[in-house]
Amino acid sequence: MLSKLIGHELRATRRVFLPAYGAAIIFTILTRILMTFDVFREDFMEFSSPKWLIDLMATISTILTVSSLIAIFILSFVYMIVRFYRNLLRDEGYLMFTLPVRTSDLIWSKCIVSTIWMFASVLVAVIAVFILCTDANFWQTLLPQLKDLFDIVWELGSFHSILYVLEALLLVIFALFAGNMFIYLCLALGQLSSKNRIVLSIAAYIAITTVLEYVGVSLMMAIGNTIDVSWFGFLSHINMVGLMHLFFGAVIILSIVETLVCALLTDRILTRRLNLE
Repeated sequence: MLSKLIGHELRATRRVFLPAYGAAIIFTILTRILMTFDVFREDFMEFSSPKWLIDLMATISTILTVSSLIAIFILSFVYMIVRFYRNLLRDEGYLMFTLPVRTSDLIWSKCIVSTIWMFASVLVAVIAVFILCTDANFWQTLLPQLKDLFDIVWELGSFHSILYVLEALLLVIFALFAGNMFIYLCLALGQLSSKNRIVLSIAAYIAITTVLEYVGVSLMMAIGNTIDVSWFGFLSHINMVGLMHLFFGAVIILSIVETLVCALLTDRILTRRLNLE
């Protein structure tokens, strides 16, 4: 049933995100064309438009490109929060919670689709930057750097290089999951009240974040003051490659734990203390 919920959520949200991505790419391509036209204007000056018109079009296109790229990030963040709030915590919740599915499936479907669109927004931004930067000078600068990167990868070995890429991707994905679930938890806490739900959700976000940061710093200081440094002597036998794998693994595990804890708490609140009034 979770797969059906994900499919329905993707169909409902793609009507918003796909046009936004298409607009961002179109504006980017138009800006790239105008930049190229401006560079080679002197070669066909007699056939070109007035300089001020080209500059004006290039400026407008650049503004639209930057605005659209910023907009897709804001859209992927704000729209998915609003959709979770409206679908599950407002009047639509009366219908959603009568479906023959578990509450956890409703929560996970929202989180998975939100993560997909956030990751897609990052890919669109990368493609847009690549389109804007791609020219002869770009490749002349990039190719030597790619060669240096390839030499470093060759020294590390293909196994570690592929593992680094996979670890980085997993880190981004699980960090997005953790961030989404944490926001859903704050929204679930805010709906416990019949009034000022949004304000309480924001307050819960600030309060929990502050407490976690304080506890984290205090815990690190306590560990540093009480644990014998010699206990970490094994780290001296691990090279930089191993330390990087250890770092990626630790952050990924923490992100997974945060995601599961927030999902469990959100599920408990919406199952036992749901307030749609």
